[in-house]
Amino acid sequence: MAFSSPSIDFSLASLSQALSARVTALGLGADLQVDCWARAGYLIVIGQHLAPEARDPDQVLTDLQGLLADLMPHWDWADSPWADSSVVPVRLYLKLKTAPRPYALGSFDWRPEGDGRGPSDPDSPLLDSASELGLWEEGQVLTAPESAGDQSLALPETAIQPPAPSLWAKQGRQLVDQTGQFLRHYWGFGVAGLILLGSGIFAYALTRPCVVGSCDRLGKADEYYQIAEATLKAQPNCTAVKKSG
Repeated sequence: MAFSSPSIDFSLASLSQALSARVTALGLGADLQVDCWARAGYLIVIGQHLAPEARDPDQVLTDLQGLLADLMPHWDWADSPWADSSVVPVRLYLKLKTAPRPYALGSFDWRPEGDGRGPSDPDSPLLDSASELGLWEEGQVLTAPESAGDQSLALPETAIQPPAPSLWAKQGRQLVDQTGQFLRHYWGFGVAGLILLGSGIFAYALTRPCVVGSCDRLGKADEYYQIAEATLKAQPNCTAVKKSG
């Protein structure tokens, strides 16, 4: 591939940064984030933004195509995956950041000769082609070590694993578990103590010489017995006197 006077060494990261700067400068999208990837012989450009979807995705894709075609001649493609090719097939995708799939696509072939623009398909930007969708699905496992962007942008939302629980969350769960175990043991020991105390009271009550309601009468009877015994000791012949009389 021959170029007139390329001045920038090729890298997907530098191309992504330059394209993002152009998008921001032209106000193409305040929150549009652009990243470039290489997959299956294609230069894949993914434009991600927050909801809702663009009102005119055709126009957004056309603007991205124009910006990219203007930038590409300034890069040295000798060390790129398309160094031995006379054409760079480009696929443009528009995607919501919260969606696993793009909702619109465009394509064109860039050539170093002429105006650098090949056939494009602006009339059917929506994802209605099985081959194009298959290319996107294959691109999900793409990794680009030279890209300075977020690596997770090349993966679907379902492939991004949730972050591991933090140390504070683990410690909190451990504290809750330990507290629950302590409460279970506390109540278990409390119930056992109550049962033991009740058993002791019951055993003590059984060893008493009286029961509730009759202790007073037993005490009176004991008192009368002691009086009678003392009387007999003081008057041993009272029975004989009564008989002789």
